[in-house]
Amino acid sequence: MLDVRNLIVDSFKMIGEVGDQEALDGTRSTVGLQMLNELVSQLNLDNYFAFTLQNVIFTPTTSNSTYTIGVNTGSAGTSATDINADRPANIIRAYVRSSGSETTDYELEQVSPQDLPLFTIDGVSYRSTYPLGSLDFNCQLDTNQDIIFIYSKPMPIFQFNDVAEIPYEYEPAIKYGLSYLLANRYGNPVEVISDMKRLRDEAYQIIVQNTQAKTPAVVHFNHGMGNRNIKNM
Repeated sequence: MLDVRNLIVDSFKMIGEVGDQEALDGTRSTVGLQMLNELVSQLNLDNYFAFTLQNVIFTPTTSNSTYTIGVNTGSAGTSATDINADRPANIIRAYVRSSGSETTDYELEQVSPQDLPLFTIDGVSYRSTYPLGSLDFNCQLDTNQDIIFIYSKPMPIFQFNDVAEIPYEYEPAIKYGLSYLLANRYGNPVEVISDMKRLRDEAYQIIVQNTQAKTPAVVHFNHGMGNRNIKNM
């Protein structure tokens, strides 16, 4: 569990901007929270939080080449979503299989929207538009096919008094990452900025080695999927 208030206070203490017995003022609280949310948003885009990986299975009810994705709240603009799931920042992998089958038939190639019409093999492009994302295919999907896609559910925007459900092993990376941003923001000495960057990089590397190494993209890369691997695009 991550206590947002304590994390921000600790980050300021690490760079010497707040003493051990000193409370945060309103300005530092606001700046710390803003920079924390900017940091987490960037880590969301980088798929850093492997514990948020989601598998969604979608069986089309109509044959189309474009489907929208987003939480169906029933309000204007979201009530017509095709896939009722959190709107992803990006799609990590996508597969096709026959409906009801336990195994996938093949993996869809992920390409940019402008390149999608150029592909002769089955491909998909994801556009992270708001409030609904869009999955575009270069062919009409059949209603007897399941589409399986994997994405990281984005961590939400934090409030100052939140206690977030984040595994403990991620907290050092977030704290040191925030400390590094704050050290730069407040013009701390070069030595302090360098120390925060080193601690951040070490914490990030631990995550890459022990957590991201188990995400689908890296698993496929390690098993030599050749040109169908997202890392070879």
